[in-house]
Amino acid sequence: MDAPFEMQFMTPDQVAETMDGITMDTHRELYGVLDKLPTVTQEQIEWGMTPSDYAQIRCTEQVWKHLSEDAQKNITECVALENARQGHPS
Repeated sequence: MDAPFEMQFMTPDQVAETMDGITMDTHRELYGVLDKLPTVTQEQIEWGMTPSDYAQIRCTEQVWKHLSEDAQKNITECVALENARQGHPS
């Protein structure tokens, strides 16, 4: 299963804490993959890394393959529900 587009811009902890419908199991998995994200160096920050740059480097899409199929499905369903609520196509 491919990661939803939105996972290019949200860190795993953001998904865990801010998305409606995330199950406790998915929440645990999202925090469990934080150590698999690329490291952001002090040098990158000093060279003008923006919050958007940081989010893309440490986004959920980076660790999508480390999440179980159940967690991927849960996240995908939550994104679809949020998009439907906001009137965006899935």
